[in-house]
Amino acid sequence: MSRKMRIGIDARMIWHSGIGTYLRNLLTEIHRLRPDFAEFILYGDPKQLGHMEGTFQIQNFSVPIYSMAEQASYFSRTGEVDLWHSPHFNVPLICRSRLVATVHDLIPYIFAGRFFFGLKKAYMTVAMKRIAAQARLVIAVSKCTGRDLTRCFNVPEDKIRVIHEGVSEDFRRITDESSHAKTRGKYDLAPDEKFLLYVGLVKPHKNLKILIQAVRRLRREGKLKEKLLILGPKSPPYPRGCEDLASIASDEDLIYLHWADYDDLPVLYSMASMLILPSLYEGFGLPVVEAFACGTPVIVSDRASLPEVAGDAALQFEAESEDGLCEAILKLSRDSALRQQLIEKGVRRAGQFSWLRMARETLAAYEEVLRKP
Repeated sequence: MSRKMRIGIDARMIWHSGIGTYLRNLLTEIHRLRPDFAEFILYGDPKQLGHMEGTFQIQNFSVPIYSMAEQASYFSRTGEVDLWHSPHFNVPLICRSRLVATVHDLIPYIFAGRFFFGLKKAYMTVAMKRIAAQARLVIAVSKCTGRDLTRCFNVPEDKIRVIHEGVSEDFRRITDESSHAKTRGKYDLAPDEKFLLYVGLVKPHKNLKILIQAVRRLRREGKLKEKLLILGPKSPPYPRGCEDLASIASDEDLIYLHWADYDDLPVLYSMASMLILPSLYEGFGLPVVEAFACGTPVIVSDRASLPEVAGDAALQFEAESEDGLCEAILKLSRDSALRQQLIEKGVRRAGQFSWLRMARETLAAYEEVLRKP
């Protein structure tokens, strides 16, 4: 490359949940690495991106996601750069530069009609066909997502780069009792009360119904003392058959928190007796590695990327088996040697996932694309 190339990154979703976490950490690590092979332009709200100035140029790009205005704006914006990185599947239908797209999952496509409205599948189908046709490289956050890209949309395997997400150094075991007491007071948690923990959006594919049923059953049978703490915002509208997710609230078996400050997450993980992620599908599953890093044992379903990310450091259960989940909870509750073994494995497993490595591999993907005509 005889000159510095210009790389544009669509950063409008920087404060969203999963994709926002991906973007914030990608940009933070690029800032730390300060690569000199290209100029980086962030497209988004300057008020949200001002702290990134220096390593990045900032361009105002505030059009709504999934809109016609978005597509109209893409035509001019993508003509300003040599490479455009879309961190989500809302890609330019006509991209005037080399396109790199990150695909986290195909959930709206795979679960259309069951958990998602058909319009989302239609939008994703159009977008994914464009990604398959015009993206120079597609970043998948797991091997599972990569396989789905090939299976559902015939994306060639040699066009896919699997780049795992990471876990921040902020996530570590917190044993300080004053931090525990402060967090309990902040979120109105009873003193010294142990709890099982779920972290994530309250969406149908997260399979929360089976988790709630399992906890209620074990508590009714006198086999479990801990309540279940569900931490995550609700995401209406819910399709038919899933409306009861909207009514989840704290009761004799549940503690429901729709949010928690980022700085409190390591404390909540550390106080939990276990994390349970029962999802029918995850593109990656960040709470798994966050819990690992905090020394919290984990139970995951046997679906999608969860076995890939958890490895042998978590207990697995068949995703639609309430009996299987009950058995896993009791096993982890009663077997102290197993708990310790999983804690140690989890800490080692978390060390395999790094945002810095993710950023380096992403920069290498950019360079690979820019070298080709």
